[in-house]
Amino acid sequence: MFDINYILFHIRPGAKWTQKDGKIIKWSDDNEQPQPTEEEIEKGKKDLEHQWKVNEYKRLRKKEYPEIGDQLDALWHDIDDGKLGADAKTGTWYLAVKTVKDKYPKS
Repeated sequence: MFDINYILFHIRPGAKWTQKDGKIIKWSDDNEQPQPTEEEIEKGKKDLEHQWKVNEYKRLRKKEYPEIGDQLDALWHDIDDGKLGADAKTGTWYLAVKTVKDKYPKS
């Protein structure tokens, strides 16, 4: 899922390296961070995969939310129609967003 360059950028931000076939062949870092071990790279990969899974609901929601312009228009009409306060949960904008949030809850 994540290539070696992405993992290295995650675990050693600011470092510079050259890699070939997934192996580091040259390492330099102005901040003197050491070249990571295979274990650190594997841990970084697992951390990234975990974060990817934890944030899946965000990616799924984003695909289904109405476009921001449509959301703002719905919100405007809800306000203009007096659907504020106790009535807000009956508004078009609220119901559209709530449907997606309910479909993809936070894990």
